[in-house]
Amino acid sequence: QWTLIVHYPTREAFASITSLRNQALTVGLVLLLLAVLGLGLFARQIIKPVIILKEAAMKLGEGDLQIKVPVFSTKDEIGQLAVTFNRMAQQLENQIAELQSSKEFLRKSEERFVAVLNQLPAFVYLQAPDYSIKFANRLFCERFGEPQQRRC
Repeated sequence: QWTLIVHYPTREAFASITSLRNQALTVGLVLLLLAVLGLGLFARQIIKPVIILKEAAMKLGEGDLQIKVPVFSTKDEIGQLAVTFNRMAQQLENQIAELQSSKEFLRKSEERFVAVLNQLPAFVYLQAPDYSIKFANRLFCERFGEPQQRRC
């Protein structure tokens, strides 16, 4: 049996292993950095439409009925939400326009009704449950004066 003893510097003996370890750590850190950056960009792409929807909802809540959200894709839930939001905003705009039109029609109708009541040769007034006069026609006002919410 033979025994061989070699005196070799440790640094030189493990130099290739140390180099391999350092290269593996460098590659690992670079890959980790790329993965974090990639996930950040991916998350931003997912969150961006949600932020746009949130801002549009806030503007809609403030009364901006012309707001529309860009639809990037209708294949995912965010795209479907954007389509639904745009549809809802359009329906809200239509309903408010219809309400304004109805309000204007009612105002004109009320004006015509008051004009007819003012032409009647009779005393016409509207008395509330608390006996205050809410409306009086022209003939009533000429005879008794303006009611000014007084009680009968």
